[in-house]
Amino acid sequence: MPTRVIWYAVKDLNRSRLKQMASALANRGYDPERGDGFSLGDVRSTYITGTFIERDKYIDEITDPFGNTERVERTVYKRMAFRISTSWPQLELYDAPRTFAPFLTTLSQQVQWLSSSSVNTPPLKWLSSLDLPPASLLVEGAVINNIQLSLNVSGKLILSGDKDVIEQFNLVKGRSYLVHGITLRVKDGDKIRRLEIFSDARMKVQQGDFESLLPVARRAVQLLKPD
Repeated sequence: MPTRVIWYAVKDLNRSRLKQMASALANRGYDPERGDGFSLGDVRSTYITGTFIERDKYIDEITDPFGNTERVERTVYKRMAFRISTSWPQLELYDAPRTFAPFLTTLSQQVQWLSSSSVNTPPLKWLSSLDLPPASLLVEGAVINNIQLSLNVSGKLILSGDKDVIEQFNLVKGRSYLVHGITLRVKDGDKIRRLEIFSDARMKVQQGDFESLLPVARRAVQLLKPD
């Protein structure tokens, strides 16, 4: 199962503010009464890691064979790991849910100066920034959106194959388009690893490849920092 990573930028985050944040999150551990809180991992001068824990309760209705309905309250604990760094893009989330507003809200309650924003990562620029031997990389898939076919008509193109699909970008040559994502095959000795990168600073990587490919992908994203 792949691990999903997404990056966000945090405005004006320096070492002093990171230290302040680490102290605030350490004091905001999980509280059963509140039903949420933070658990810190590594705390360094340039980054911190941790997990946001949130308790969610819902009612499950169960109907027995005789038509009687029973309401059962169930409790679910959600966990989302994160890394916050002084290097752009500062906020790194792992397997984030569709909406992680409770995390941002709780975080901003601890540090009122927090201001985050989305990050743009054109996949082809991200690809060219990867510190990997070019011979080890093969683009085996791509999703191209917003292809301008005519004045009021646009299309979407999905490419996949056992060979590098980059040369098939000629199909949209001369038209405006947006590369949404690409799938990379990375040859690492006898191993084949796969990495998906997207234009909105998202990445998918298999759990077995996470430790080796995440630092490489992170450094490449940092090279895309706007001027």
